[in-house]
Amino acid sequence: MKNFKLLFIMATLLCFSLASCSKNEQQDIHSNKVKTAKFTFSIEGLEKDDIGHFGFSSANAEGNTTIWKVNGETKSNQNLIHVTEDVLKSGAVCVVELLNPVVTITAGLSIVNNNSADGGSLSSPIVYSYKAEINGDVVKDIKQQAVVVGEVVNLQFQY
Repeated sequence: MKNFKLLFIMATLLCFSLASCSKNEQQDIHSNKVKTAKFTFSIEGLEKDDIGHFGFSSANAEGNTTIWKVNGETKSNQNLIHVTEDVLKSGAVCVVELLNPVVTITAGLSIVNNNSADGGSLSSPIVYSYKAEINGDVVKDIKQQAVVVGEVVNLQFQY
C-alpha cells in the first residue's frame, strides 16, 4: 500500500508539472495578468488507508522566486507546494497563499476513499471543501463534497 501511495503522489505531481505548461481553454482574456491567490481547503474522514492531498504550482514570467505561505509558515523558492495526508488527516482547515504575484497558478486535489480496506462502514464518506480566491475574487467554491467508499476524485484547476 505504501508503494501505491508513493506512485499515486508521484503521478499527481507529474500531472501538476505538465499541466502548468499547457494551455487551458477556460482561461479568459486576463490570463496573462499578474495574479495573487489564496486557497482554503479541508478534508474530513480520512482514515489510515485513504489517500488525500492538495498540490499547487505557479509560474512567474519575471523569473522571480515564488513565495508561499502554508498555514502561516512561509515557504520560499518553491514553485510546487504539496499538502500531505499527515496535515489533512487532522481535519483542520488549511490555508495556502501566494505572497508574491505570479502569471500562472495550477491547483489540484486527489482523494481516494479506501475506507472499506480497514473494514470501514459503507456510510463513512470523506468530505472535502475547496475555495480559490484569485486577485481577491472567489473563483471556485466547493462546499462539503462527499467522496464515497471506492471513489477516486482528481480535480485540477488553472488560474
